[in-house]
Amino acid sequence: MKHPVIAEKLLRLAAADEACRQRLVATGELFGGYHPEMQTVHEENAAALRLVMRKIGYPSVSKVGVKANEAAWLVAQHAISKPALMEAYLAAVLEEEGVSVRAAYLSDRIAVFRGRGQLYGTQFAW
Repeated sequence: MKHPVIAEKLLRLAAADEACRQRLVATGELFGGYHPEMQTVHEENAAALRLVMRKIGYPSVSKVGVKANEAAWLVAQHAISKPALMEAYLAAVLEEEGVSVRAAYLSDRIAVFRGRGQLYGTQFAW
């Protein structure tokens, strides 16, 4: 792993997302629309991921390790109010990994938020 400090930061971002999500689920507040507290966490995490990508590019496994790479993907998936970041992250995934499960999920998520049809059918609306 080339960037252990950045890896730790990415893990903290994902942990903050999960902690907020669990707290809002426990109080029944998560499912009544996009909760402002969850949105704040997502936007702060998106800003931090943008800085990471400016510094090291795509946070690949070789750069940050498996868990931090997964944490970065979670942050990108949840950056729903920042579609440009999601698209930049998708481009980086495609460049680094090619078409993958992560690319499929993120591609479809972006398509849904942009009002376009999904290519892989990974996103569901209940």
